Amino acid sequence: MNRYKIISVIFLLLIFGFNASAQDTEFKEVKTGDDVIDNYILANGGKENLEKISSVKMTGVLEVMGRSLPMTVYTSNDYFYVNIEEPSFGSTVAVDKKNKIGWQKAMGNVKDFSEGELIKFEEMLEGSLWGHLLHKEKYNLNYVFKGIENVDDISAYVIDFTRDSNLLYTTYYDTAGYNRIKQIKDGSESHFEDFRLVDNYGIKMPFKITEQFPITVQKYEFNTELDKSFLNKPEIKQ
Repeated sequence: MNRYKIISVIFLLLIFGFNASAQDTEFKEVKTGDDVIDNYILANGGKENLEKISSVKMTGVLEVMGRSLPMTVYTSNDYFYVNIEEPSFGSTVAVDKKNKIGWQKAMGNVKDFSEGELIKFEEMLEGSLWGHLLHKEKYNLNYVFKGIENVDDISAYVIDFTRDSNLLYTTYYDTAGYNRIKQIKDGSESHFEDFRLVDNYGIKMPFKITEQFPITVQKYEFNTELDKSFLNKPEIKQ
């Protein structure tokens, strides 16, 4: 099992999975990629509503080779933590962006992330908590409208996210409610579905994501504190 593939799926779930109820929302006419993103933000209750979310904790099950693996994911502006439970090839990843440290435990071994790997984590996380949607100028992004396509019989706006004319990824928003239902990055394709409202935030989250491995989400929690002891690198007994 490719550990980076699993981590990629988890990032996609966190970064591209959020969406709010679009009932009774008056969207602007779509002519540009910026119009699509503006409508998406509006469907989520507006920029201020999204900026209220400082962290997301997700618990669920990852299906791998006929096995159902319990998993926990926590992301914020400063920390990233994921734990996949399985005796043989379970994995834990912990990243402290503020202090620029991180490690991974897999198959009984523990390794520190290199400086280059930590930079990649920071780049991946810059779009978490809606960063790429709320802070276009900060990240020097452009939203390029590529037209309308059908995704599993759902009409969707196709938007390329680019930086300095380089394609970062492509996202598909359904034309009715602006749920983000598909994303393509580095040749990998992800699908999001089963959107449900979470608590009283007015935000819908996908409870199913499918890439190489499907994830069934059991629960989301917003604005919780991470137990900092989870960031402590474990010692492996020889």
